[in-house]
Amino acid sequence: MIVIADSNIIFSALITPNGIVSQILKSKGKLQFFAPSYLFDEVNRHLAKIEEFSPFIKVS
Repeated sequence: MIVIADSNIIFSALITPNGIVSQILKSKGKLQFFAPSYLFDEVNRHLAKIEEFSPFIKVS
């Protein structure tokens, strides 16, 4: 299966690591994962907000 993810999908998976989106991304099936090249920039730009809402992500 091909998964095309934008930053909203990744944000959802990071904020709710036990949610449906996260489970799909972590599945051990044959996934091809595609994301825009600016994805890392988007995550870095919003990392403080992601940390605020995520129960597991704490970056020092």
